[in-house]
Order: sequence, then C-alpha cells, then structure tokens
Amino acid sequence: MTAGAFSIAVPDALIEDVAQVIATRAFELLQDRLNGDTPWMTTEEAAAYTRIRPGTFAKLAARGAIPSHSDGGKRNLYHRAELDDYLGYAPGQAPRSAPRALRRADAA
Repeated sequence: MTAGAFSIAVPDALIEDVAQVIATRAFELLQDRLNGDTPWMTTEEAAAYTRIRPGTFAKLAARGAIPSHSDGGKRNLYHRAELDDYLGYAPGQAPRSAPRALRRADAA
C-alpha cells in the first residue's frame, strides 16, 4: 500500500443495489424522453413548441433573449417552464401561435 492510499471492502450486495438504482433511474429518464415527458427540448423542438420560426428562434436564443442551457456538447437545450415564462404563458400551457411582437420581428 502506498502512502495516502487506502482501500475499503464493499460488499457485492451493496454494489448490486447501487447498480440497480442507477439502472432503474436511467430507464425512467429514457422512458420520459421517449414519451415526451421531459421538460428539456432541443432547438428544433423548442422552436416548434413556441411556434416561432426556427431562424427567428435561433437569433433570439443567440442574443440571450430566450434562456438556453448547454448539454456539454455542441447543442443547446431549452426548458419548457422557461419557454412558457418567456412567452408569458401559464406553466404547461402550450402556446397556440407566436405573439404578435415576435411575428412582426420575424417579418423584418
């Protein structure tokens, strides 16, 4: 054993329990994603959800007007509650069309 190093014996049953919890949670997250139950959306999904044209949506997001979060890679993710708040909708109330101000901005 080297200086500062130590080891702990971990029972196999504990390792199996932890692995089962992780597998169950991963399955739940995957199932939520496949069922559309996740509040996180890609740029394309968020533009469709808000009914803002993709080009306009990308410009607004790039300017920071629409809150976005990096997934650690090249893509941005958008949270449904933040999009609802941005558009002034009650949580979970899907917008029917883009607000007039955004439609005018898109035309310009």
